[in-house]
Amino acid sequence: YMEAILEIGAFLLLFVISTVFLAKDYDSIMNGLLDREECHIILEITCGIIRYVATFVKAQLLIMFLIGCTSALVLGVSGIPGGVFWGILAGFLDALPFLGTGIVLLPLTLVQLVNGHYVQVVVCILLYVGCIFIREWLEPKLIGRKMGIPPWVVLTAIYAGIKLFGVVGIIKGPLGFVLIQQAYLSLKKT
Repeated sequence: YMEAILEIGAFLLLFVISTVFLAKDYDSIMNGLLDREECHIILEITCGIIRYVATFVKAQLLIMFLIGCTSALVLGVSGIPGGVFWGILAGFLDALPFLGTGIVLLPLTLVQLVNGHYVQVVVCILLYVGCIFIREWLEPKLIGRKMGIPPWVVLTAIYAGIKLFGVVGIIKGPLGFVLIQQAYLSLKKT
């Protein structure tokens, strides 16, 4: 136990000392790197990727919020017990690729069907389709608009990513496109 504490303490001490030395020489290190042309290209590509990731996260949060609010409102008004809770949960779980709101809405549909609440079954199915539509319509628009990329290109990149990498291709496809685009634009400038 004491050995682990000493290892953590030594690591933290080394980390603090390294940070102080790096902060002291930060300006000279950055100026030295920025004097090199290849570092400009790498920096531009890195900034483009960071900008894409930030845009992607903001778009996902906005879509999750909209789907959560819509689901909570629809399920609450339709008289489903705990509808607001299930709607908010559906909004949170919407971030999961392919499963998303279906994790909540499909079992909820089955429960309503078993209980004989056919109007609520129809409401759940329509809500599920609506949530899919909201995501598929907003995602390319939000990401493409911020990045200056047409929505059809974002959709194509997502599709190619899924075909190449599976579920994680939803992120890797557009990220790969942004990487290629930024590299092309950076090299075009030189």
